[in-house]
Amino acid sequence: MTKNHIKIPNRKRVWVAFILVNLLGVVALLGFALRGTL
Repeated sequence: MTKNHIKIPNRKRVWVAFILVNLLGVVALLGFALRGTL
């Protein structure tokens, strides 16, 4: 998983995708937690 060799011209897209994945993960964890408590 070393993508340092590939130089990405658009790093904004990478950051946006990274943030979106993190947000989806947090939402999923919160959903599972709420289901567990409920």
